[in-house]
Amino acid sequence: MVSLRFSAAVLLMGAAMAAPPEERRRPAEFRYTVPKLAQGPGLEEWLTHYAEDRALLARFYNAPWSKQGIRQERQFLEAWREAL
Repeated sequence: MVSLRFSAAVLLMGAAMAAPPEERRRPAEFRYTVPKLAQGPGLEEWLTHYAEDRALLARFYNAPWSKQGIRQERQFLEAWREAL
């Protein structure tokens, strides 16, 4: 019984030490830029890009009210506002 507990403790410690450091577990800083579309893009192309990119962003940052998700969405919206 003691050896089973010892083995479990060693496995848990090994798993904790094998985890990547905290800075590697966080997503990399990403600066969104509005895509450059062909000459004279129509409104439909702009709306399609906006909707697809926003859906991808929401799917990646799916934890409600996460600081990083809110930060990325704010940056996404600011980039689109500047482009328009």
